[in-house]
Amino acid sequence: MARKYCKWQSNAQTGTSTDRLLQGSDHQLVPVGQRSRLLGVFCDLNTATLEFSNGSVGDTTLFDIKMQKGSNNDPFFYTIPGDGVLFDNGINLKMASSNTSNATPQVGIFYEA
Repeated sequence: MARKYCKWQSNAQTGTSTDRLLQGSDHQLVPVGQRSRLLGVFCDLNTATLEFSNGSVGDTTLFDIKMQKGSNNDPFFYTIPGDGVLFDNGINLKMASSNTSNATPQVGIFYEA
């Protein structure tokens, strides 16, 4: 039976390494080789283009989101209809473009694996 998970990526610093949500950065959200379904995306960025690839950076983009917040600055949540998007080789997030002027940009995915 598949289980549902949530994975967050934000501007976080762990010890001496920093994993930043910046334009051009990529993040392996679900490990390569793990079959999963993307069910939803939460985004707290002012303006962004998010590309979700099957596998690692540079592999086929299966799903992308182009978003721009309005003046109310509410976070963006998108539920993918039906059974979501199937990734048979892990999920990689690439910040194709972004404006991370807010203090703590965050992206969260909801997936089944």
